[in-house]
Parts: sequence; C-alpha cells; structure tokens
Amino acid sequence: MVGGGDHVPKAIALIAGSSLGPEALNAVRKAFDNAWAEIAGKFNDVAEKEAARLTLAAAILCVATDENRDVEVLKQAGLQVLGRKGLPNKDGHPSAP
Repeated sequence: MVGGGDHVPKAIALIAGSSLGPEALNAVRKAFDNAWAEIAGKFNDVAEKEAARLTLAAAILCVATDENRDVEVLKQAGLQVLGRKGLPNKDGHPSAP
C-alpha cells in the first residue's frame, strides 16, 4: 500500500507499528475493522473520520496484549472510548458516560 502516492491511514499505521505478537495483532485488526464497520457511516467529515479511526485504534491497542486477544472484547473497548469522547456509538448517538 505504501509507495506510488498511496496513503496509509494513521490508524492503520498505529496498529501495524505496535509491539504485539502476530496473533494479538491479527485480533486487533479484526476488532478495529469490526468496530469501524459498525460506526463508519456515522461520520461525514474526512477529518472527523480520521480522528475517530485513530481514537478507535489507540483505544483497542490500550487493552490488547499478547494474552488478551478476544476480538469482541477489544471491539467493545474501542467503541466505549469513542462514546466517552462524545463520538457516535453504533446507533449514531453519543454514548452515555
């Protein structure tokens, strides 16, 4: 993806640069993709989307370890952080604190 003018989103670069092992990294990628699939349509602005993706990736990475690879747990953790920051949850409304 890198090279030829292609742009690697910051969230993807953040995940790829983590120090997790391959199995944990795979779980993080799946959790991120699954979470983003639920909420992607809630963002209209490109900058807002990028900020949300970066926040989501960082939140998932905060709870991911080589031992904690449960995709659903990681996904929910990321969505909860987005909600606390006032970003839409999967229903399109900010989550309650």
